[in-house]
Amino acid sequence: MKSYKKLILLFLITFSIATNVYSENEDLKADWTILIFMETPDINHQALTNIVQMTQGCTSKNKVNILVEWHAGGLTAERFLIKKNAIIPIEKTSLAHHMEKNIIDAATWAYENYPSEHHGLILRGKGSGILPPEDNEYGLGHFDTIKPDPALPMGQEFDGIVTKNFLFSIIYASEVSPPHMHQGREGLTNKELANVIKEISEHVLHDKLDFLGMDASAMQMFGVGYELRYYLHYLIGSQDWESPEGYDYKKLVHVFSCKACKESNVKTCVKNIVRSFYDSRMDDEDEIESYSLSAVDLTLYEKVKDNLDEIVKLCKHCIQDSSINIKQLLFETRLACLQSHCNPVYIDLYSFYHHLGEHFKQLNNPPEDIKLYVAEIKVLIHEGKKNIRKTIVENAVSWYEQEAKGIAIYFPLDGVHKAYFETEFAQKSWWPTLVEWVCELSK
Repeated sequence: MKSYKKLILLFLITFSIATNVYSENEDLKADWTILIFMETPDINHQALTNIVQMTQGCTSKNKVNILVEWHAGGLTAERFLIKKNAIIPIEKTSLAHHMEKNIIDAATWAYENYPSEHHGLILRGKGSGILPPEDNEYGLGHFDTIKPDPALPMGQEFDGIVTKNFLFSIIYASEVSPPHMHQGREGLTNKELANVIKEISEHVLHDKLDFLGMDASAMQMFGVGYELRYYLHYLIGSQDWESPEGYDYKKLVHVFSCKACKESNVKTCVKNIVRSFYDSRMDDEDEIESYSLSAVDLTLYEKVKDNLDEIVKLCKHCIQDSSINIKQLLFETRLACLQSHCNPVYIDLYSFYHHLGEHFKQLNNPPEDIKLYVAEIKVLIHEGKKNIRKTIVENAVSWYEQEAKGIAIYFPLDGVHKAYFETEFAQKSWWPTLVEWVCELSK
């Protein structure tokens, strides 16, 4: 209770001082402009903590624009410029009924009014992976439980414990708007997110966005990144659940505020975001929860997808031409894979390659009719693992997920959700064919 009262006081002091010292004529040309879009009506106490952390992470050693659009409730959002120990109010903006437009409007405001050489976007909210949250039995609701402090500001009313009320479902595949509407505003589907990043890339920046940070659970899915590959250099996200506290924004902002950032390339800055996340978890001596965060290079995603396709096609030849039960081998591979804690329908992609290779090693003397296929599959597995290692720029995991390498993929055992087939990856790849083979055996 006392800590939140101190936090509120600090927020109000920095807000008040900043209002008096801000000058519209300030030189805002920067090396980086980072926009943090915060959709947090049900966790405003955490969002407030995050914003104060940002002011603590800023320094005067580098030119960086840290901008926040914060929706704390109602049909308006506040826009701030963050400086060292100062929260500078810029304007209040009305929100549309579509999340797509709200994010695009925020990005247009940030990147056009605060020009810079590089651009980053962080979405602070909730996520449920590829599946629609209402169908996601293992979604955020079962662990994302927060008892809010009653001393919070702004007259916010809370219902007590946060349960399965997804207000900002950043990623899921269904084209149908979710039923969990908040004052008429919908969440964001997988395809809508791709449209947002495409619009920002093509019509606001006229270049790829340098990085997208997903401060939400289950966002580092291969199907998610695949849809963003043309408009985005690096994707940062968790392949499992994420703590309601989100990123440590003091450490994150410091990555871009410190002098070393100016001398670093984008890849190094992105790596340092993940490292700052890991450092914040290591600093917490009481931290016992599981966590993961990784940064991936999307330029290699097409190569990863093509490798998977070739493996599936060769497996199909083996199934057709041999008495060996290749489907059973794939089923046993799936059972051995590392599953996500937030939802067991997601597995670590590198884990799939590893265990597939182990099972194919057992085919020491395959029949002549599939001997060449098996040999090619073994080569492709080796190449696929190499591709993934190159794709992962940085990876931070707790001891619960030590085997997790940084990218998850949808691989259920009890049938493929119809929404999955609406994703671009499912429509263009052979992966769903392999998944359906395995689901047949598990029935």
